[in-house]
Amino acid sequence: MPFSVAKILSGVILLLTLCQVSSTIPMQDFSLDRGFGSHLNWTSFDQAIRSSVETRRPIMLLLHQKWCKACRDLMPKFRANRYIEKLSPLFEMVNLIDDEVPKDPKFAPDGSYFPRIFFISPEGEVMTDIYNPEAVDRYFYYYYEADSVARSMLKAVHKFYNVADDDDSTEL
Repeated sequence: MPFSVAKILSGVILLLTLCQVSSTIPMQDFSLDRGFGSHLNWTSFDQAIRSSVETRRPIMLLLHQKWCKACRDLMPKFRANRYIEKLSPLFEMVNLIDDEVPKDPKFAPDGSYFPRIFFISPEGEVMTDIYNPEAVDRYFYYYYEADSVARSMLKAVHKFYNVADDDDSTEL
């Protein structure tokens, strides 16, 4: 059964149209780690809020954007940091990206830059006193080194779990 050139051409055009339409539909990232470490126990923000109340574990909330170079630069450092890996089970770990980032001003106390990391109590309070120990003057919740994240996690552990430390150090 011979095919006419017109039928073949219309089939090719249909196929190209379908490919073009499907390429404009954004791919959904169903992985909760979003490049920050599949070996960590990430959860959704809603689930973290519920679990935090039940378990009394604080939430560590990472806010980032796909377009953000600083966010992409932090990813491999965060993923590979052994201190973050060891401390993460003490937290409800959440990372939100792009349109998931909350618009609530409590998540931007000193601006809407990225990446930002916050620690949230089981009562839902953003702990603004836990911030990047490397921050100077502004952008207190901006992290560019994984060890700084780990030091903030350690400070949060001291605070939330009432861990006494003679010198209140957050040295790793």
